Amino acid sequence: MPVINSWYSFFQGFWLDIKSLAANAEPIAIALCFVVLAAVFLLFERKRLHFPNILFALAAAAYGTFLLTITLLGRAEGNASYWDQLFSTYIRAFSGDSGSIYDVFYNIVLFIPVGFLTARCRKMRIAIPVLLIIPLCIELLQLITTRGVFEITDIINNFIGGLIGFFLARMIAKLFGLIKKKTS
Repeated sequence: MPVINSWYSFFQGFWLDIKSLAANAEPIAIALCFVVLAAVFLLFERKRLHFPNILFALAAAAYGTFLLTITLLGRAEGNASYWDQLFSTYIRAFSGDSGSIYDVFYNIVLFIPVGFLTARCRKMRIAIPVLLIIPLCIELLQLITTRGVFEITDIINNFIGGLIGFFLARMIAKLFGLIKKKTS
């Protein structure tokens, strides 16, 4: 039962964090972010503008907007970045600090859907750098705008979450491919 309570507490904290960050964001900024991201994703799909591709572009824009809302738009300015404590989150997590453990899992879980969305890339040599570039850009924007704290551990954890999502999506696609072949 303690494991179930721990996971329940984690997801409850996850939900409350997201809810409070989203409440701080300006609705106009969120709407503008979605429109810009939707236009960018639809531009990438312009040669194959069918319903599934349009749906993918809108889903990617919605999740991208969600990510930018909780990592940038919903945060107040004025956070400092601490370069002298590069891996302090891991050090605190390994020493049993529950807040740091939560932070590690939070950043991993947050990017699993990015991995699912990136799995559409057929070539891993394209998908893997994208999974690294996205969190790097978010952290650099946090550093430049002072909205959030630039942390190397966040980039690592986001990348790990993206990889988990990417490989899960690939495994699911193979599983459904096998099921399709056996039923036909």
